[in-house]
Amino acid sequence: MIVMEYILENPLKNVKEECKKILSHVIKSIYNIEAEIKITKPPKIEMGDLSFECFSIARLLSTTPSEVVNKVVDNLEKLNFNFIREVYGIPAGYINFKIDHVKLGELTFNAIEKLNEEYGFIKSENVKKIIIEHTSANPIRPLHIGNARNAIIGDTLYRLLKSRGHNVIRHFYIDDVGLQVAIAAYGYDKLGRPKPNEKTDEFIGLIYAMVNCILEIKKLKEEIKKLKEENSNNVKSTLAKLDEWINIAADLSKRNQELFSKLLECVEKDSNPFLTINNIMKLYEEKNEEVVRLIREVCKLGLDGFRESLKRIYIEFDSWDWESEITVWSGMTNNIIEMLKTTQYVYSNGALILDVNKAAENLNIKSELRKIHTKIPPLTLIRSDGTTLYVTRDIAYSIWKFNKADMVINVIGVEQTIPQIQLKIALYLLGKRKEAENLIHYGYEMVQLENGKMSSRKGKYITLDQIIDEAITRSYNEIDKRSRLMTENEKRKLAEKIGIGAIRYAFISINANKPIIFTWDRVLDFNRNSAPFIQYAYARAYNIINKSGGYEKTASIELLKEDIEQRLIVKLAEFPEVVIDAADNLKPEIIANYCNDLAELFNTFYDKCPVLTAENELRNARLRLVNCVRTVLRNGLNILGIEAPEIM
Repeated sequence: MIVMEYILENPLKNVKEECKKILSHVIKSIYNIEAEIKITKPPKIEMGDLSFECFSIARLLSTTPSEVVNKVVDNLEKLNFNFIREVYGIPAGYINFKIDHVKLGELTFNAIEKLNEEYGFIKSENVKKIIIEHTSANPIRPLHIGNARNAIIGDTLYRLLKSRGHNVIRHFYIDDVGLQVAIAAYGYDKLGRPKPNEKTDEFIGLIYAMVNCILEIKKLKEEIKKLKEENSNNVKSTLAKLDEWINIAADLSKRNQELFSKLLECVEKDSNPFLTINNIMKLYEEKNEEVVRLIREVCKLGLDGFRESLKRIYIEFDSWDWESEITVWSGMTNNIIEMLKTTQYVYSNGALILDVNKAAENLNIKSELRKIHTKIPPLTLIRSDGTTLYVTRDIAYSIWKFNKADMVINVIGVEQTIPQIQLKIALYLLGKRKEAENLIHYGYEMVQLENGKMSSRKGKYITLDQIIDEAITRSYNEIDKRSRLMTENEKRKLAEKIGIGAIRYAFISINANKPIIFTWDRVLDFNRNSAPFIQYAYARAYNIINKSGGYEKTASIELLKEDIEQRLIVKLAEFPEVVIDAADNLKPEIIANYCNDLAELFNTFYDKCPVLTAENELRNARLRLVNCVRTVLRNGLNILGIEAPEIM
């Protein structure tokens, strides 16, 4: 038997390391080669707990996988393992291992009982300072359901990377430069900068949607007049667009007729509202004091509403970064443009253009960009009117972030893949190779609703607050049906925990590259693959321990002989490696799926194995198992930002 030092924090790693060392020793003794040993999990539980495939060794030796399997297994059977009770070969090319659940159980239970809330969280050997920029919604409308996916992904990545010991800082990029903020500021100013009588971001969002709608109608009417004068064939299609916007105007007016009428009157009195709005943009970039006060007041109202909404789903930020301060007023963007102009890839055609595709080819970095296999469109650095685009300003912001971090993760929708690639190429051109290599675009797909798409420009969206309120209401109704003995206050507190947990889980349990179709039946399914399902398993485990009146913590694990008990032991032992895998590969959905699997196993155990009514020694052993399940479920839910309720 090979002597090993055991790692308390990672029980399953001890088993894998034993398998690897013994396999390596046996293969070396038979074939005199140093084989790379990778231990995996078989696809089916009937195949064992761990597996090793022999295909690469067979290819190296020009023999069949079955021959390698037979020889290696014959030798393995002569050796003594500490954590393995059975080894057997599968002729197709696999060597499978069955774990000694008693020995693994002792190691696992001791680790969980000793480490408690720290179990599963092994510090990385390569600790980094990481900035996660997420949410970063335009502060002129409420956060909507799409922003919620961004925010929850970003916050869960923060929690996950913190669990690995990284120094993680949460940044929100405030988009206070540009047309949309100027439109909202224009309307707010024309109204006399009133004090909101509703949630601040909703108030600003309504002003923005109304002004934008009025301007669109005005623009389309002027366009139709011109098209008629030219006898154009486009009159009919443009009239259809006008009809659509008139219907939107009617809907917006219904929401607040007085506000809409005031804004319409203000716009009609302005001889050229488009020029006025452009002047607001220009004066803000020039740091005009009065316009700065106006824009900042509008943004603050939006951001105050954001903070209120995000706090409800347990999300906070460490840094609020004003685009104007970092990229415009500092002169940083202009400096970067001047540096890029010295390269051979910048040309002018009225606008200033960066040929990023040619740059990527000449620098031989296309392969490093991975996601792109076609020609990359050119990046407009400066428009013909002299204004900069947001990607140009993002180059400056990225360099600013890297002055404070080793790695930057931008949580941004997949529709921004091309701009993010253009940004990386610009960093390479500026000699920022290390920064480009450590800039991660964490893309995510859209959230789709059963009843169609959203548009903030048209004022049609489902806000994050509406989703939260609906989740809490639906959770309360379910609790009221199930738990009539609770007080009203207990029901409402629990409904909040369940509702918010359900939203967070729904957005994090699906891989970010897949779109989400948001349906309440799935989000609040108490019977499978949801936060309420996992929370219920936790509450069940908590109540078993609470009712037990205590148990003997040295209870023998040898009594846990049922298959489901042994599967639970292995599952609990996996948790630290699951966290490492999820964190190091930036896949928080792995934690969500693990928690769901553990909850399913525990519910099966609960149905098959009596705990409180079992014979005394078995009762103690099962209580020890239940308490370990409770601890790991709580730790997993903590990473997901989901509360673990003690009653359900």
